[in-house]
Amino acid sequence: MEEFIEFLINNGLQLLYLVLTTFVSYLTIKIKNLYNKYVTDEMKKSITEICVNACEQLYTGNDSEEKYNLAFDNIKTMLKSKNIKMDDMEIKLMIESFCHNFRKDESHEK
Repeated sequence: MEEFIEFLINNGLQLLYLVLTTFVSYLTIKIKNLYNKYVTDEMKKSITEICVNACEQLYTGNDSEEKYNLAFDNIKTMLKSKNIKMDDMEIKLMIESFCHNFRKDESHEK
């Protein structure tokens, strides 16, 4: 027991530095991951909104399915260029969400 206490006295500060450094590194990694997830999610929403609005404005004479497909393709292209992964179902759900909000806003304006 005396050897252990002597070891702590001689090396305690180094052990404390080790524990604190490990803890700070862990927290830094967690904060960075949360930040990246938030930024990626916001980028997905932004790209989807831009593409849906652009297709709605640029292709007013086209039918809704054609606009939907154009928006889908443009979203996939923009996400790929920014190295953001998003599966097809998630893209479809985001488009539907923005289209629903777009229709809701239109009905409130009338």
